[in-house]
Amino acid sequence: MNTSFISWFLLVLLSLIWGSSFILMKRGMEVFSSEQVAALRIVIAFLFLLPLMLKHYKVNLKKYWFGILMMGTFGNLIPAFLFTRAETGISSALAGMLNALTPVFAIIVGTLLFKTKTSLNQIIGVVVGFGGAILLVSFDEGSKSGTNNLSYALMVAAATFLLCNKSKQY
Repeated sequence: MNTSFISWFLLVLLSLIWGSSFILMKRGMEVFSSEQVAALRIVIAFLFLLPLMLKHYKVNLKKYWFGILMMGTFGNLIPAFLFTRAETGISSALAGMLNALTPVFAIIVGTLLFKTKTSLNQIIGVVVGFGGAILLVSFDEGSKSGTNNLSYALMVAAATFLLCNKSKQY
């Protein structure tokens, strides 16, 4: 099969899976509270990954317990609760689009904390990314009230900031 077709197919599939999580959170909150939906997301992810943990149980996890605890808490648990809480006040579409701030924060954190070299294109990308996020928040019509829009959007921004740091060892 053509590798270009496979690449495009995987990109579309990933986009559907990634984007559907925000819609599913919003739909889940029609029945459950935001905290219950976040907890369900964490439990389902745990159950899905449990067979992998059991397969690789030979790895000495005691040596890495603190890093695993920190990554789990700040890279998964807190963002799950921030995303679902934010979706009580903004549309799932806006939450999904603001999730694109993750690579923007990754560049900023990499540059400021880890002295990663940044190019002019990356700096322009960060400025455009933040500008786009501000415009998205300003013109969102799916929110319950325009004044609370910013606080809910900041919850998503905080979650994406935590997500960008998930790959670093604590």
